[in-house]
Amino acid sequence: MKQINNAVKEIIELLQSSLLKNEKSKTLWTALKEQSKQEGTWDQDLIDAIEKKIMKYLGSLEEEDLRVMWETTEKGMDSFDDRDDIPLKNIKTDLVDEFMNLVMDKLDTSGSYESEISDSRFVDDEEDFEDDFTIDAADDFDDDFLDDEKF
Repeated sequence: MKQINNAVKEIIELLQSSLLKNEKSKTLWTALKEQSKQEGTWDQDLIDAIEKKIMKYLGSLEEEDLRVMWETTEKGMDSFDDRDDIPLKNIKTDLVDEFMNLVMDKLDTSGSYESEISDSRFVDDEEDFEDDFTIDAADDFDDDFLDDEKF
């Protein structure tokens, strides 16, 4: 998940440095933030431009990294296919959708997205998760009840 968080941060930085088509000073990120404050539907041209930037970003990554990231997405976790059997085009399409949603989640109408990124905490390994708690056996639990001759 750490890899996805880093990718989201890099995509947002890319959007912050990419000018909106036919604009001299408004970035894709600024336009997205402005659009998020308005009622109604999203400007499809803006969404298309952001998806193209995400696709361009994904094009800069190694295939193995894309496949590993895809496995951590909802679609990847729900898939019963081996990640190497999924066409790369499908993986990229799923990742564009995933990153688009994550970027939208990072929109902060108060103006500070950095605090949201720094507050994101994920368990990197199952081992880290397992160290967070222990399960104690109940003192009065009879674990040999199945040994009784009734069964």
